[in-house]
Amino acid sequence: MRDVKRLFLPMTICLLATTACTDEMNPQGPIARFANSGSLDGPYSMVDIKVRDSSGGHSGFGFGAVSSYPGASADIGGIGVPAYIEGYWAKKNIESKGYQEYFYISKSIDSKLALRKASALKHYYKTLQTNLPIMQFVVDGPRARLFLSSGCYYTLEPKKCEPRENADPNGWVVKDPIDGTDIVVLFDGLAESSPTAFPMSPLDTRYLNFNTFYEGRVDSVEVTDHDGKIAERSAIMPKTLKAHWRELINPEANWDEWTFRYYRFHTETRASDSLEKSIQAYRNAFDGYLKQSYFKTVAKGDDVVMAYTVSCLREKTLTFDCPIAEDPKQRWEYIQEIEEYGVVLFRGKAEVSDTPFQNTQAQ
Repeated sequence: MRDVKRLFLPMTICLLATTACTDEMNPQGPIARFANSGSLDGPYSMVDIKVRDSSGGHSGFGFGAVSSYPGASADIGGIGVPAYIEGYWAKKNIESKGYQEYFYISKSIDSKLALRKASALKHYYKTLQTNLPIMQFVVDGPRARLFLSSGCYYTLEPKKCEPRENADPNGWVVKDPIDGTDIVVLFDGLAESSPTAFPMSPLDTRYLNFNTFYEGRVDSVEVTDHDGKIAERSAIMPKTLKAHWRELINPEANWDEWTFRYYRFHTETRASDSLEKSIQAYRNAFDGYLKQSYFKTVAKGDDVVMAYTVSCLREKTLTFDCPIAEDPKQRWEYIQEIEEYGVVLFRGKAEVSDTPFQNTQAQ
């Protein structure tokens, strides 16, 4: 009987104060349904920001162009207590196109402390029940913060927004940056900053592209990146390229009569700091908004070229044909093989054979 009483008492307390017990018993439940993404110092592009919660779920805060707080908003379905944040954003030039600075963050969040703060906000008011507040990602240059906002505006609903006595002994509940509503700060940290887009980020993807092998088929290809590791989908700066491909000589014949010419190519690129500077100068020469970038490898016959190229969106026409300034230093050029401007990493000749090479797998 004593054991039953011991169990009955905490269960009764939970029934009388369900929300308080829920926070402790189910820390992986959703704490917000809606999200904001904004800034405190002017226009930004919120490119790709993801928050992972303690249950392993992800929610995105990359809402595109923002210029103020609280900024853009969206229904994210539900997000739990945050545990990790990663993302890219860029500060826009006010008087010209493009960006003046780029930012990247990848940091853990103290989820236990965040849960306590979320619970403090949830039970802060006398009458208002903030079951699912608003989670807000806010930047100020490299500074990134994650707020949980009650959405209760005292000037509009003073009775609902009245706090309980001694509701926040830790002082976690504060006013938002525009003194509009109450928030708790779940994360406050600094991002890496760069005057140029981070390679392999959404603003400089540097995808590896081998789709321009004429009338042929790639049998094997291997690219090593600047650090010597094999690159899969993209690369910061290719260091070596090994490739085997074949060219169909008689495409008009029946498939069982096809004959091929075989090619083998192995080279090192001229990867260097000066090449990276050439790439950045090339990017700055466009009049428009830069989108995806590529390392394109083109083979026509035994001629092989690898070049860095970028797609650029023209603002007025929304077409990918931005004008580009000519370069007297010839750091970029019009590449006939791909019919666009780019920075050449190498040009070379492949070995040719009428029979397959003994080893057609990249070593």
